[in-house]
Amino acid sequence: MNTSVVDILKNKLLVPFVFLFIPLSAFAENTVLTSLGLTGSLRTGYWSENKDFTADRNFWINSAWIKATPDEVSGFKFVFDGFYQNELQVREAFISKSLGNFDFHAGRQILVWGRSDQLNPTDQWSSKNYRLLLTDVEEQRLGALSASVAYHFGDLKFAGYWTPEWREPVFPIPDQRGIRLISTRPNHPAHEYGLKLDQTGGELDWSLSYYDGFNRVPNLELLSASSNGVDVKLRYDRIQVYGFDFAKNINSYAFRGEFAFLETADHDGLDPFTQNSNFTGVLGADHDLFESFNLNLQFLYKHVFDFQEPSSVLSAQLSQLSRQQYSNDYAFSLHPSYKMWNDTLEVEISYFFWLRKGDSVFRPKVTYALTDHFKTIFGGEWYAGPSDSFFGSIQNSSSFFCELRFNF
Repeated sequence: MNTSVVDILKNKLLVPFVFLFIPLSAFAENTVLTSLGLTGSLRTGYWSENKDFTADRNFWINSAWIKATPDEVSGFKFVFDGFYQNELQVREAFISKSLGNFDFHAGRQILVWGRSDQLNPTDQWSSKNYRLLLTDVEEQRLGALSASVAYHFGDLKFAGYWTPEWREPVFPIPDQRGIRLISTRPNHPAHEYGLKLDQTGGELDWSLSYYDGFNRVPNLELLSASSNGVDVKLRYDRIQVYGFDFAKNINSYAFRGEFAFLETADHDGLDPFTQNSNFTGVLGADHDLFESFNLNLQFLYKHVFDFQEPSSVLSAQLSQLSRQQYSNDYAFSLHPSYKMWNDTLEVEISYFFWLRKGDSVFRPKVTYALTDHFKTIFGGEWYAGPSDSFFGSIQNSSSFFCELRFNF
């Protein structure tokens, strides 16, 4: 699909984009916006590919993002965070209150656990929409209705979490001829719980965590097979995750680690269509090599308990999706970033490589602030690897992107 001016004008988001741009650009410094705590951005950008694996090419995406953090009322704080991109998406809308040593939160929230750089095996709360075309991968997170209470004693915090809303993750899974994927909600989706003991502010930051909920990576279940094709169910099963993470600064180095034991229902590893219990550990460090240049390097180890070789095409597909193709697997990530010209220009690269399969993802990005409110973003996302690896299976969705953003 070749994008033209006519195609852009046909984009149903263009009209609200223009009408929002005019008043916000004129009143970006308005005290009303300040009192309401309104911040956000208007974005227009181009992507060479999407993640729907269609024959279409060249996509023009417009979106409007807004976040509101108005002044407290009787000690109550309110946060709203949402965006419009073809449809309204509410990422967060919650209220919070502190009483003595207690903190209370209730509403739709994005909960993030872990101290590593994007590789967070303890982080099981947030579903993600991996098909959203966004320059910041962290914005793919979907908030969910939840309630939490935390008690502070010194630098320690003990918190409990409950999530009664299921937000289905969206994966970039290529369509296969004759196979229909049918996604289903988990049984009793209101029953997700978590506990966390967190130490922040001392010589060593750390946390112990426990999660009892649903795996965001689905299992696969054969529903039916006929001459018309095969129906495969995406089934989200219950898991328990026991985690530990830490962060320690030594001179100009920052060391981080994160470890998680994920227990599935397949305790003996006998069900080829259910993921096995596994252990994942991440160790890494970042360091400012010189002024404005930071380098982050991490190593990941994953062990799959009771591993067995896939016995069918479907079980092989599951092992590829869940990264359980080997009993022991290894990966590393590299994230250099460099700021210059009084931090108006930032160049960063994210690179992630799995050693056993040899598949990888490479994400370069350049951000340049034209003014206090306007910035441009150029970058790409390239996948590589053999066809039976996860990144290799989606390499046709590799893309180049550019975006103009107005921040207010």
